[in-house]
Amino acid sequence: MADCIHLFPRFLPSFDRVQQSSPRGATCKEAHATVPPVPARPTPRATRLNRTLLLGLLALGLAALPIVAAPASVPVSTAPVNTAPDSALPASTAPARQAARGETVYILACAMCHGDRLEGLTGPSLRDESFEAGFADLPPLGLHDLIRDTMPQDQRGTLSPQEVLDVTAYLLGQNGHILPDTGLNTGNLSRLLPRRQDTPRAP
Repeated sequence: MADCIHLFPRFLPSFDRVQQSSPRGATCKEAHATVPPVPARPTPRATRLNRTLLLGLLALGLAALPIVAAPASVPVSTAPVNTAPDSALPASTAPARQAARGETVYILACAMCHGDRLEGLTGPSLRDESFEAGFADLPPLGLHDLIRDTMPQDQRGTLSPQEVLDVTAYLLGQNGHILPDTGLNTGNLSRLLPRRQDTPRAP
């Protein structure tokens, strides 16, 4: 087997292992059959082709990345937001908006004493017979001034002028008063009659 070593110089490092593991008297062909094959080195042309292919795949991936990662566009509403004052709103809208604001003021500033449903807790009820008994002969301006000057009982004078108007409109509406088409304001408040002299009670 030693006589063929000069034919395979790249196997010289493993010659000793081959010589030890090969049966005594083995031929050169039989001895080299036990040597693990050496991986073939790629040719320069194959290396260039592989590099070109890799770069092409990378470019395709980068080109497709914005399409995959781009978030779906969210449609933005272009409907105009109604910020007009109550006096500029349609007749059916202004009182409803004012009553909604008044309900919010009532819940935050009045319900702790008068109840969430105007039923009365530590303070008197503000609906039905109880409201009629206390405020039926009082003009809306009087109710407005009472709220402005004495309510909330533990924080008097903390409501803004608009909040006083709104909560007054809310209480009047909850007890059947028909509010002006433009909502309750300082211009029409003094012209409203007491409940007993007002128009018939709203259903």
